[in-house]
Parts: sequence; structure tokens; C-alpha cells
Amino acid sequence: MRIGDERELAKHIKLGFLEKVYFLCSTEQFLVRRYGEALVKQAVGENPGDFDLHVLEGKDADMQKVSEAALQLPLFSQRTCVWVKGLDPEGVAAAQRGMLAELLEQLGTECVLLFTFVSPDAKKLKSAKSRPLFSLVEKNGCLVLLQPREGRDLNRFLHEAALQEKVLFEAEECDELIAWAGTDMETLRHETEKLCAYVGAGGKITREAIELVCCRSVNASIYDLSKLVLQGDYGAAMEKLDDLFALREAPVGILAALSSHFLDLYRVSVLREARLPADKAGELFSYGGRAFVLRNAARDSARIPIGRLRACLGILSRTDLALKSSSADDRVRLEQAVTELIVAVRGG
Repeated sequence: MRIGDERELAKHIKLGFLEKVYFLCSTEQFLVRRYGEALVKQAVGENPGDFDLHVLEGKDADMQKVSEAALQLPLFSQRTCVWVKGLDPEGVAAAQRGMLAELLEQLGTECVLLFTFVSPDAKKLKSAKSRPLFSLVEKNGCLVLLQPREGRDLNRFLHEAALQEKVLFEAEECDELIAWAGTDMETLRHETEKLCAYVGAGGKITREAIELVCCRSVNASIYDLSKLVLQGDYGAAMEKLDDLFALREAPVGILAALSSHFLDLYRVSVLREARLPADKAGELFSYGGRAFVLRNAARDSARIPIGRLRACLGILSRTDLALKSSSADDRVRLEQAVTELIVAVRGG
């Protein structure tokens, strides 16, 4: 059985008819931990003892250890639970899969096996190397591929987290925090807790509070760099680039994020030329619920001719090729690219 919907998984856990094996995967650490803990609670109760809950780390756990733990009898609960955290599905060899298949044939209802894995790369969760293990789990239990929340669902997550602390967090400010801190739910929950503590019960989270209290993400800092380029502020742009190097950000990563922002600007400008709304880019280019990105791009590109943005994309493309194929100093390459971008935006 395969579950890809968070609500479906929550309903499944609540019913209490658990499968013998689960594999929870996501790009979101928060979701994997939340539903992993919910499955454990349903399997062995609120405060399980060491004899009923066995936690193993995926990098250290082979299927022999998993089998030894799974075949132990429960002591204080009706069943046991073996939770293997961080098991990379691509790294499980055929022999290990064979041992797991044998174990699943032996298991009845006295044990729940739980494997969890978090990867920042969504493609890794759908790769051909992962498929053999996933197929085995689907055949004998439940494979869960949790999609990250976005758009209104992500806003609702922040709104509800603030409500628990009796703090008002409205949609516009939620978008502001996401633009400021990124989309990672673990980070957003932590930043929301900080904001709630700052404004206090009965308070309201504002943009000023976000800018004062919250940590700015690297992507947001690169967005700031893009805005400085668009404004033609060479000195401030170089200072921002210095800050990113001080944080030990990879030059290729900086360039990728910078290119992504300029691509947003170009797409919105193309739609403007065609007299189509900026939100149309969300449908055409799979932006999902990241509507605030398009709104910002429409605002930032309003006064820049599309030909200049096209020239900027050319500069970024050539710089990407140079970073990946040349032994020259990467920092110098990026500084040169920022300089050329500023000149291009000015029409030089």
C-alpha cells in the first residue's frame, strides 16, 4: 500500500489497524518525525520501555540487527516497535533486502517495523535504486512519501502553531516569514516559536517583528543580492557577496540561487509582454503554492526592459559554465558576474 497524502496517513494512524512495516520518506524532517512519533505511539503507547521500542540508526543498522530486535517479545505492551532512522533506500543491497523479506514473512501482529528517511533531494526518493526496497515495503506494508506543505497549507501550519501560543499570525505575515526564512517546516516552526515568545500571548506577529527576531535564510540573502544588482548598488552588492562567502556558501550554489531569481524575473516579464497575469507562471512552470515569489518578481522587474533581463540570463549561463569547467578563482568569477549584471541592468 502506498500513501502520499498527509491527511490519509493521519486517518490511517488514528484507526489503529497498523501494518507490519512502514517506510516514511520526505524532504521535510518535521513531517517524518511527527508521523514517525505518531506511529510509535499507536504501536507501543505513550511511554514505551526499552524492551518494547527499539531505535536504530540507519547508517549503523543492518537487517541482522533489525531482525534480532523485531523478534524479541514485548514486555509491557501488546507488541514491539523497531524504528530505524535514516535508512537510505538506495544503499540497501540485495542481500539485505532478502533478509528483510524473510523477516517480514515471520512477523505477525506482534511487531511494527518503521523505517524513516529524509533527503533534501526529492528525486532521490523516486530513483530506480530506491525502487526495489520500496516495492518490498509496499507488498508487505505501507510506503509513505510525504509531500512538503506549500501555499495555503504551509500558511495554515504557521497560523495554527501561533494560535497554540494565543498569538495571531495572518497570511501576509506568514508569506513574509517564508520569504525571509525559507520553506523548511522545521526552521519555520522554530522561528514561529521565537516570534510568539517575542510578541507574547494575545499579540500579533508583524513584518517588523520578523525582521528583528528571525534568522534570514541563505536564499533570502541571495534574493537581497539580486535586488541590489537590480538597483545598481555595486558597493552593497559586493558586501552582500562577501557575507555569503563568509558563511562558506558554495559559489555554484550562490550562482544557482541568483540564476533562479533572474529566471523568475524573466518569466514574469515574458507574461507581462503577452499581457498575461504574473500568477500564470505558477501554472506554466510548476511554482506550486509559492505565489509570493511571483508577486515579488512582478514588482522587481516592473521597470526593467525584457532585453536587459535576457542579457542577464546570458551572463549567468556563461558564468555557470566557467565555474564548472575552469580552474580560475570562483570568487573572482562571481564578482565579475555581479559587475556584468549591474552593467546589463543599467543598459550598458
